[in-house]
Amino acid sequence: MNDRAVPALIGEPAGDLFTFADAISALVDAPITIEDGSSRVLAFSGRQDETDQPRVTTVLNRQVPASYRQFLEEAGIFEHLLRCDEPVWVPADAPEMKLGRVAVAVRAGDEYLGSLWAAVAEPLPPERHRALCESAKLVALQVLRHRADADAQRRVRADLVATVLSGADGAGDAMARLGLGSGSLAVLALGLRHPTESECGTDLGRLTDALAMHLGAVHPRSAVALVNGVGYAVLAVNVCRDRLDARDCKPDPEAGLRRIAEDFLDRIGRRADAVIGIGRVIAPPVPITRSRQDAERTLRVLRSGRAPDRVALFRDIHVDSLLLQLAADAAADGLDPLDSIRPVAEQAEYFVETLEAWLDAFGDVPKASAAVHVHPNTFRYRLRRVRELVGTDLDDPEARFRLMVQLRLSRLIDRR
Repeated sequence: MNDRAVPALIGEPAGDLFTFADAISALVDAPITIEDGSSRVLAFSGRQDETDQPRVTTVLNRQVPASYRQFLEEAGIFEHLLRCDEPVWVPADAPEMKLGRVAVAVRAGDEYLGSLWAAVAEPLPPERHRALCESAKLVALQVLRHRADADAQRRVRADLVATVLSGADGAGDAMARLGLGSGSLAVLALGLRHPTESECGTDLGRLTDALAMHLGAVHPRSAVALVNGVGYAVLAVNVCRDRLDARDCKPDPEAGLRRIAEDFLDRIGRRADAVIGIGRVIAPPVPITRSRQDAERTLRVLRSGRAPDRVALFRDIHVDSLLLQLAADAAADGLDPLDSIRPVAEQAEYFVETLEAWLDAFGDVPKASAAVHVHPNTFRYRLRRVRELVGTDLDDPEARFRLMVQLRLSRLIDRR
């Protein structure tokens, strides 16, 4: 056992989890990773170049690859870690594995915090086996400390981002502390397409952390935080104002933000069911609250299902956003935003289809009947019945406009 590694594990200045990982690596003579309960890498030791492709990929992405994680799940490794304190040997049976693994749970009482992984050619001898077990107990304390520090930093950052988003007194100072400068900004709003009670908890929290990591790599002048159940990102944007600064900016910064958001969602996959709304780029003296409201309204449209994409710019969905706002205002006033078409919908769905087809065809019965695949005479009969149900003159342009708005609004509301 390496005596020089012992002080780092028993309370001498140990630095962070990476220092712990290096100390454990010296104790067991193997490259180490410390992972949380979701197989995200919290820290790793040196000597990773001595391992294999799955380990190198894990370290580079700070996350165990999905294919390798599936191999471990099928082998019952995670079930063992959840139930047992004893290390488990993982033979090198997965594709591209050249070394086996010895894994041990990191636990604080009954709480499973994660695991400690050593990449080795064969099971550890008894002395190093014991060293790994004892190290896991000490790592648990450091993981708890690390989590507490991370939570504190996250709370401070969330407070600063919330201050910026509110545009209240102190927003300028908060922007400076977040490294956003005082120029043009844009807000992104991250959420789940079908939000549940867990959205404000683990699921969206992890997605927000992942977005922060992604932006840290591709757009460093940004700040990300989970605020009131939405993952917000505030990004400093270089906007071209003249030919002198054209090399340092893009002619369409919002399109660039869209590409960044799409790349992030492509990386996390579709299982997360996440969507991102992007507000307009604003420049002082326009308040950042405008971009935040844009992003929130865009997120709302994405959740309604009206926009098929996972990412949308406010400029592309502002009409649907206005319709949703119209419905909300009507409901707040105790009014029914679908009062004209509701009698039609309650009678039969094909009456709604008849009305919609007739309006879309500008009153051309042969064209409208073909669109809904019925005989023109059948269509005319249904149209007469629709006239009775709506109780308004369909020859009146204002009445037709009101019906068209309500039909489009009904599609938005039905998909929410």
